[in-house]
Amino acid sequence: MKRARRPPSPPLSPRLQTRLLGVISLVLLPHALHLPPWISLLGALGLLWHALHLRHALPMPGRPVLAVLMLGGTAAVWMTHGGILGRDGGVSFLVLLTVLKLLEARTRRDGGLLGLLGLFLLLTLFLFDQGPFTALWAIGAFALLLGLLGLLGDVASPLEPLPLRTRLRSLAPLMGLALPVALLLFVFVPRPSSPLIGLPQADRAKTGLSDELAPGTITDLSRSEAVAFRATFTGEEPSREQLYWRGPVFWHYDGRRWARLPDFPRPEALDMTPGERVLEYSLMLEPQASVILPALDVPLEAPEGASLMIDHDLRFKHPQEGRRLMNLRAAPDTRLDPVIPERMRAQALRLPAGENPLLIDIGMGWQALEPRARIEAALKLFREQAFRYT
Repeated sequence: MKRARRPPSPPLSPRLQTRLLGVISLVLLPHALHLPPWISLLGALGLLWHALHLRHALPMPGRPVLAVLMLGGTAAVWMTHGGILGRDGGVSFLVLLTVLKLLEARTRRDGGLLGLLGLFLLLTLFLFDQGPFTALWAIGAFALLLGLLGLLGDVASPLEPLPLRTRLRSLAPLMGLALPVALLLFVFVPRPSSPLIGLPQADRAKTGLSDELAPGTITDLSRSEAVAFRATFTGEEPSREQLYWRGPVFWHYDGRRWARLPDFPRPEALDMTPGERVLEYSLMLEPQASVILPALDVPLEAPEGASLMIDHDLRFKHPQEGRRLMNLRAAPDTRLDPVIPERMRAQALRLPAGENPLLIDIGMGWQALEPRARIEAALKLFREQAFRYT
């Protein structure tokens, strides 16, 4: 008994190809805001090539050309993001697949696969932003994709299906039923502090707090726009000059890496002047990988689960995996002790052992200077030498 062959898929008519090009363009457009420029340029060139094919019969690339573009694009994505499994690398690779599949599409089956890729690309938009504009754009593009998939699956008229407007009109009742349900779920169902859908980031550094610093090891730095915390003050807000948020203080250097002091709790309360102003505020801390609690300088006490250290920073025992609300107090006018405890002074003045001979020579030369002259020598070195980010 022979297995029945699958009937060939009908070809894509010029009208269907035009609609497919338009809908895929709408899906890809928002990704230009957060993906590397070369990915956006590659996508634009692919869309332009397909448009010229429809308008002026420009030949579509053959399989050998597409294979070269696929291999070269994959290598470029890997070099840019360090892989294709993270959020940025994965979405860039998905955009590459979509553009190349668009250049290869010949049949309705190809168009259906492109529609499914478009739906997945819409989902990945929310990995970067969950704002109202993104939601409205995704809803509109989702409706167009559903209408397009309906046209591609129209077996009653395989060569020239129903108009897209007719398909969208038939989908309107379904969308009308789904949107109120989605709105009710958004308003009344509690939302977790972390997203339900997430992908690991590529192995690259990004701006933010870290528990250690290793100069020379950062080769790719991305600017993170994620919110670190939100603060609400009780009463009058402080001036901008007093909004100094104390983060990690790096005291220990082994020649390669800066690190914090060990956990030395502050032994006693601050010596405050009577009548000195105290700022009270609540802080909503977002999930973070660091154990440092960024607090307004100078913190008076530690919240539950944190400790106040001898260098006046607040530390948790473990990184905070969920959002947390805390009430804190700070004394911005307090002057810290003019005398540094001996163990902190020894830690700050200790030279690394043999990791950097030039650095050790400079440090030993500064040790013989008075504190003021030592500071001037360091500032002169910073001004005269061609320091740069590595």
